Amino acid sequence: MTLYRPEPRHLLIADDSVSKRTEMRIAAEEAETGLVIVEADSARLALGIIHATAERIAILLSDHSFDGETLNGIDLIRALRHRNAEAFIMLITRHPERSEEFVRRELLAREAGANDALSCFMGHGGEWGDYLYATLAEWKRKQQGGAN
Repeated sequence: MTLYRPEPRHLLIADDSVSKRTEMRIAAEEAETGLVIVEADSARLALGIIHATAERIAILLSDHSFDGETLNGIDLIRALRHRNAEAFIMLITRHPERSEEFVRRELLAREAGANDALSCFMGHGGEWGDYLYATLAEWKRKQQGGAN
């Protein structure tokens, strides 16, 4: 008898900041999504992961800007959404939440197919990590068929 073993689903974290990736990974681990956490420290690496495993990516958490690269988070959002209509996608940026630049980036992200955008502006302390945890926990609840 041959057993079918589905490929594990992934939560892809794309950010060139070690500290932001760490905060995102901690929130994802605490939310117990059941997903394999995959990290990319560059947009180019993240794009390669998306091209190779798009159908297995359940969640993408991406920064907007990657130092020294022409690719950005909007490019990653478009690439994943083109290949996977069901993935939950969130753009995470350091710009203050109500700043013109944050609003511009949020609009671009949503037009590209993101579900949400989050400011991790340093003035917010750990609040952005709490919001991310709550968002991931809500995603998990919905995946398990929970209502409200």
